[in-house]
Amino acid sequence: MVLRSAGGALLGLCLALSPAAKAGDALPWGQSSDRLAWETFATAMAPAGLPGSAQREFETWASDEDLYIKSPPEWPVLGAREPTPPCKQSFDPEMATAARFPLDACIMEDIRRNWAAYRYIVARGLYSKQGLADAFRQGVKVDLPADAVQVKADWMKIGDLTRWLGVDEATVRKNYYVKSEPDGASSVDYALLGVHLNAKRLKNWVWATFEHRANPGRCDDIGCHDSFGAIIADIPGRTPASEDYGDCAKSPAALALFASEGLEPVWRNYCLKGSQTDFLDSDGEPKRLGNSLVDRINGRIPMAHSSCMTCHALASFDASGEVTRGFAENAIGTVDPAQLQNLMTNGFVWGVMLLRPPPDGPERPEP
Repeated sequence: MVLRSAGGALLGLCLALSPAAKAGDALPWGQSSDRLAWETFATAMAPAGLPGSAQREFETWASDEDLYIKSPPEWPVLGAREPTPPCKQSFDPEMATAARFPLDACIMEDIRRNWAAYRYIVARGLYSKQGLADAFRQGVKVDLPADAVQVKADWMKIGDLTRWLGVDEATVRKNYYVKSEPDGASSVDYALLGVHLNAKRLKNWVWATFEHRANPGRCDDIGCHDSFGAIIADIPGRTPASEDYGDCAKSPAALALFASEGLEPVWRNYCLKGSQTDFLDSDGEPKRLGNSLVDRINGRIPMAHSSCMTCHALASFDASGEVTRGFAENAIGTVDPAQLQNLMTNGFVWGVMLLRPPPDGPERPEP
């Protein structure tokens, strides 16, 4: 596979017949959810401005470790190097093999919450089982503030990525955002492959997922839809699966946004897969949104059964502060109230799963 430039000349040859553009979900103030997704992405991926550091803004936010593991929770020190999240290898063999993903590779997953989300959770004690039990007893309605933002980023070691895509290290470093993570006395370089984010601009949040343009099969099954940032707004899924969908050349509006936030050209290689503000689409069918890397390979969730909003709506806990396992298969469409009987929802936040030993089987906690 060859990685082409963001404005590659081959773009129009295979995608010129894409269907009429879907405008994303209309927000109450007249903006498209796709535009809000890109604005949130650009702000989160903007340089943090720390002298001598290449950290992005979201990398300075509180991690799951800061919020749910440390006692008490601790907002990270600017520029500090935190422990590297564990590398996950719990892939679904069938899905990984279909994507030609090396089964001996691993994915490092990093979940971050901005100050508004962190402050809300800490102020209400929603970071411990006792705090959840107290919230249940007091009838607290968990509802994060409108400026809360959460980011889930999945990374891969550069060496593993070169094996997966059949490219050299120089190509990876040129086309991906890369960061170094501590590994004993040395460090390991990771490339960013995919990002989930959600912004609490609506009661049920605005959800969006982004993929690197070279992710094999990034538009499989549910297609890719971006009415704001992409010149070609809608790309249908196609067969055979797990092929290269090519560039996602950026619109003038997206390029202007990138310039205003100081984003380097490498960020043009990241594509909006889609955004979501409701459980159902305009036809009354379940709305599907998922990431071919974050969900399909690392989360073991087929794209046809992936809905960010539905999955997170099931995040809940009981009177004892015990967190549920409500992220069962086929979590799409509206939520069955029976699944939440005698439970209190946790404001669409799955991070509380870290408060107990990991359940049997695949783990799927998300922001």
